[in-house]
Amino acid sequence: MLRNILYTAAVVLLFSSCKKDYDDGVIPTPVDPNAPGLIEWNKAADSSTNALIQKFWNPSGNFFNEKNTNTNFNYWHALAMLRAFDAANDAKYRTAVEAVWADIKTGWNTTMGGGIAWRKSQMYYKNTPANAPAAILAVRLYDRFKNPDDLAWSKKIYAWLKETLYNKSTGWVYDGINSDNDGKRNESWKFTYNQGTFIGAAIGLFRTTNEAVYLSDALQAANFTLSDNSLTNFDDNLLKDEGGGDGGLFKGVFVRYFTELILTEGMLSSDRARYIRYLRNNATTLWNVGTDKNNLLFASYWKNKAGASTDLTIQLSGAILMEAAALLDKEGYFDN
Repeated sequence: MLRNILYTAAVVLLFSSCKKDYDDGVIPTPVDPNAPGLIEWNKAADSSTNALIQKFWNPSGNFFNEKNTNTNFNYWHALAMLRAFDAANDAKYRTAVEAVWADIKTGWNTTMGGGIAWRKSQMYYKNTPANAPAAILAVRLYDRFKNPDDLAWSKKIYAWLKETLYNKSTGWVYDGINSDNDGKRNESWKFTYNQGTFIGAAIGLFRTTNEAVYLSDALQAANFTLSDNSLTNFDDNLLKDEGGGDGGLFKGVFVRYFTELILTEGMLSSDRARYIRYLRNNATTLWNVGTDKNNLLFASYWKNKAGASTDLTIQLSGAILMEAAALLDKEGYFDN
């Protein structure tokens, strides 16, 4: 029964996330920078998937083929394009992702010892959202096309991130440094997004290099997320409420890479079992308690029901969680 619920929820909620009543029913226009999160296929595309990707590609001349001055938006576009290439095997997506990647690399400079700048108007400001996804993108490019320069970039970015914005004692991934051009690190913000993208970068490098230090880093970052009361609510063991807007997508990003960690070989069975219980608790709570099943909407906290409407980002996080739970259940991780 749980398996059927999860599969149904994942499919229905994903497609409800893709539609808006004022658009053509596929992707909202003007472009939402969070829309690249919708391209999540891991198999060859059928005709309907190709049609969806094509609409996403360039509905109004201002989507994939336009560079964004905010670096982290470019990463998600590039990662979506790489998935589009995997699904459709169309060379234009590879050409596009490589063009965006070349532009992203121009953000690297020696301020604060390295790192890619958050945006082109603040080349001195370095943060996790501008660097962890870059390491993910670079290692994925290497995995597909075997350009050694991409792997070197991934390692370089990750090394800077770990040295500058990662607490090696606790696993806390700091948000950024030098935002006011004063050399100070932001040690007040804690976001599931930062924890998740750091885990994603570490897992990508571990799978490619088989160097155990990357898995160790990912485990520590995950353990911090589950054990810190500002990221996980200890009362119900659910991921924190991070609001709407950009924050609405943070939990979904964490879940995506946390699931990749669960699926990675090499950790202790006790750690994997604990992670599975945690994700399953979030998923079953969302579906059984937090989902408005009449309108298939979520709120920003997964045991609260949404009102008459909800943000696309919040809806996406819920769809990603349901997809992750359905995948783990299908692979037998929920059997015990």
